[in-house]
Amino acid sequence: MKKRIKLGLFVIWTLFIWSRSMQSAVESSVESGKATSIINYIILVFGAVFTEHLVRKIAHVVEYALLGFLGKNAINRFSMTAIICILVAVIDEIIQKFSPGRSCQLSDVMLDSFGALIGIFVFILFTGIIKKIKKSRNKDNICT
Repeated sequence: MKKRIKLGLFVIWTLFIWSRSMQSAVESSVESGKATSIINYIILVFGAVFTEHLVRKIAHVVEYALLGFLGKNAINRFSMTAIICILVAVIDEIIQKFSPGRSCQLSDVMLDSFGALIGIFVFILFTGIIKKIKKSRNKDNICT
């Protein structure tokens, strides 16, 4: 049952990513502009300013990092998770090719794949830390 829930979350997130690619260039730009304004308002304290282009690229990495994290959780095998995430990225860019005003870019597939690998590695690191904590607790319980 747990495995199905994990896989379901992975599929839902994939569909969310693809739904974003179905937006026209105008809709996507409006959304990115709003996100850029919010981010710049928050980081204004630090004197930094993000461009809409940078926010879009960061969004690619974050979306796919979460996909990689969920995929590693659902699929479990590193190589299979990576391949599926890359296929999702390729399909994502193909969808954009058919969305008004959007284009298909290899650089975005590479950025998405990089984000997915980050998510996979974060998952591996996260689960490794949890296993060590559990092992340490079990060792402490045995000794007392």
